[in-house]
This record gives sequence, C-alpha cells and structure tokens, in this order.
Amino acid sequence: MPFDPKEPVQFRYAPEQVRVVATDLKDDRPIVIAVTIAGKETIGYRHADGRVISDRESPYDLVNVPKKHEVWINLYHSIDQIGGFYGFAYFTKEAADEALTANRAACVRVEFTEGEGL
Repeated sequence: MPFDPKEPVQFRYAPEQVRVVATDLKDDRPIVIAVTIAGKETIGYRHADGRVISDRESPYDLVNVPKKHEVWINLYHSIDQIGGFYGFAYFTKEAADEALTANRAACVRVEFTEGEGL
C-alpha cells in the first residue's frame, strides 16, 4: 500500500507520537512533521515517500496507521465434497441478517487490521 501523508501516520518501529504539519516544503524532503518527545514537539523532515533516508529503511520512517475494520460474516456449510464452510462479509449485522439464506450456519463478528496475518 503506498504511503499517503494525508492519512494518519506513525513511525515504522518507534513509539513516539508524530503528525504531519506540511507536505509541500520546497526541499528534497517536502514532508514536515512534529514529533512529541517528553511532552514537547520537535520538527523533523521526510522524503515524499515518508523515509528519513531515501535509499534504506529506518525505524523512524513514516508509515500510515493500519486501518481497523469490523465486519459480520455469514458462514454457510459447503455443499461440495470437500466440506468446510464459505462466507460473505457485511459491514453491519443488519446487512448480514438481510442477506442470509436458510442454510446459514453462523453469523460471526470479526475485527481485523489491514495487513494482519499476511
């Protein structure tokens, strides 16, 4: 997923809070950030792709905060010879209930973060 400085950001592997202040600085590092350390903010700069150094990865590179989702999955018994289940995901329980068919085995709420388990 490409980096988007207009979406919420965090450091790749560092715990400090960070926010984007500007994305159009006339420099080879156009992203201006404010980093909170011990309750005070300090200014930093990043390349357009969020990196500190253009040719290698750093714990202090900017990445987008992974998005969290909640879906409701209607699970159905598989009718082929393999067995098991198959399902369809919906954004609300109401939508899952409206779409159910008679052979629904379960309706399960699932929370996940994009990229989790890949």
